[in-house]
Amino acid sequence: MDRYQEMERRFAACYQKHGKHSVRVLLEFYRGQYHKFLLSTLFFLLKHSPALLSPLLIANVVNGVIEGGEAGSRAIFINVGIWLGLLSIHLPANWIHNQLKSRVIRNTEAGLRAALVRKLQELSIPYHTGSQSGRLQSKIMRDVEAVETLSSQLFVNLLNIVMNLVITLSITAVKNRLILVFFILVAPVAAGAVVAFRAKIHRENRSFRQGMEETSARVMEMVEMVPVARAHALEDKEAARISALLEETANRGYRLDMVQAHFGAVSWVVFQVFQVVCLAVSGFMAMSGL
Repeated sequence: MDRYQEMERRFAACYQKHGKHSVRVLLEFYRGQYHKFLLSTLFFLLKHSPALLSPLLIANVVNGVIEGGEAGSRAIFINVGIWLGLLSIHLPANWIHNQLKSRVIRNTEAGLRAALVRKLQELSIPYHTGSQSGRLQSKIMRDVEAVETLSSQLFVNLLNIVMNLVITLSITAVKNRLILVFFILVAPVAAGAVVAFRAKIHRENRSFRQGMEETSARVMEMVEMVPVARAHALEDKEAARISALLEETANRGYRLDMVQAHFGAVSWVVFQVFQVVCLAVSGFMAMSGL
């Protein structure tokens, strides 16, 4: 059994087992390669450390300026040296992180496409006769591309969010535990926003994907039938039919864009409200000398 046959068997078993849980399916695609993601995560932490630690380093430099004297100068030089050291490792760490991440995701992408192609070769002739070639092509190209895009975005964005949360919560817990309460309160509110929008986003995204599959199938069918349509003077009717389908797909995409935009706006407002309240409380605490 070659590598792609093994991938096909593993992917099929994965979908049969976790077909209703998309996150589990995605994680199962990368089974056996988690150690590479872990190594990539370590280099992501190294490359992102200047941004993560810059607020603390800036605060230490400002405190050194306020303190003055030999101790203040030492604090400034130490923190600036640490910052420059972190910046010096950014480029090599970024290169290694992206090399590890990209190789794993791209190999899985190629494996998915190869497994789909192999499965199509094994299906019966009646199946292919009754299927639209454009729809099958869309699944092999566009759907797998969506898996690759989701993997990249989920890996990078999730890492960024988790690391920022860990660093921020750690620093806040050490400096002022009262402010930590605001960060803790944000979590359930953010989770509530996700739950409120999740079903609608999933529904609109599924509708848009199905529309794109149908459009791809109809366009390819139209291209194949152009000589027949021209021979029967039906080109205007065929163009109108495809234009109507394209308009419907565009409307589905519009609805998906609006749901996602509204979710982003609601999330932003929620975080801004907490930030404003936190700023007000911090101001009163500073005035009170706490």
